[in-house]
Amino acid sequence: MVIRNTPEQIALVEAYVMSIVSGVERSIGVTAHLVQAPVSLLREATKNTRALADHRNEWERLQGEDGFSILSTSWVEGRSGQRAKVEARKDIQIPGSAYFDYGLNTTRPEKKTVADRAPDYLTGDLVSESIGTSLEVDPVLGADGDTVDIVITFEYDYAPPVIAGPPEGADDGNKLVLDGPTTRFHRANVLTSTTMRSGMIRLVGTWNPEGTPEFDNADIAQALFIKVDVVPVSEEEL
Repeated sequence: MVIRNTPEQIALVEAYVMSIVSGVERSIGVTAHLVQAPVSLLREATKNTRALADHRNEWERLQGEDGFSILSTSWVEGRSGQRAKVEARKDIQIPGSAYFDYGLNTTRPEKKTVADRAPDYLTGDLVSESIGTSLEVDPVLGADGDTVDIVITFEYDYAPPVIAGPPEGADDGNKLVLDGPTTRFHRANVLTSTTMRSGMIRLVGTWNPEGTPEFDNADIAQALFIKVDVVPVSEEEL
């Protein structure tokens, strides 16, 4: 490869080429900040960052605003091209499927209505479900050793699930009401992909929590900020 340029630019090209062929391994660290703030504040942040690649200035501005708080911070590190995941969750038991059991009676008389055709037994079961916070990333390091293409999957239960009873209403003889509970989750999901350079911070998702008295009558929104760092792996500090 032959390059003509000023001595200063040639030195930069040499440093770049040597960084590629030096064989220094790099890992990728991803930090996820889960934040909460008034709706108007996060709406303004979304507007201010819409056309920007790096959202660091907006991130620093928000930390000085009234009502802004960091709910939690998750961090995970992995190699380029390999999926990494960190979770802070717990398992709970919730009502699962309900099914009919007619037993072994094969001489049942003909029935005329849904209620008349009710089964001998209505059986339900419990299933295990995880609630909490989960961060999964799939980063790929670019050829320059500084740019990262990353897929981000974030899941967060902002309130405990609610178990509701059977629907209200009397059986009119033409429908079969299942007397079984159901579960409603209060969960936010962010699935996105983006390109970042090492050290960048980006606002990648916002949502309005709802479904509980704490959130239904409150001017509150939540958001996810992601920071990516490319870390050289060396015995000596670089």
